[in-house]
Amino acid sequence: MVSSKTGGEQGTGETIEPDAGIAERVRFWEEQDRINQVLIPRVIHLHTLLTDHIKENDNLPEVFRHQLDDALEKQSRRFEAERKSLHKQYGAHARHVRLLRWLVTGAFVVSLAAIIVSLWA
Repeated sequence: MVSSKTGGEQGTGETIEPDAGIAERVRFWEEQDRINQVLIPRVIHLHTLLTDHIKENDNLPEVFRHQLDDALEKQSRRFEAERKSLHKQYGAHARHVRLLRWLVTGAFVVSLAAIIVSLWA
């Protein structure tokens, strides 16, 4: 191998083999290749998992909308049933109120008539 004066501190007389830099680069790229051999299959696997997940869940907005529509429909049916029940209860109370009003009015009329009769008597 040929030696030459390069790099290092100037004037120190260090000699570096020119092939040493190439060998160092080759080792670096060999190590990079080993790392890539491990990482690339992992990255591809993760990409496949993510792609499959996206495909399986691509319709999530539609699923959520459907579930929301179902929940709103169910709530609407409950509300309507409760409204009808309260309306029915109100109707029964309203009939009682009308009957009581009729009885009170009748009692008032009878009392008034009794007062008028007593005044004429």
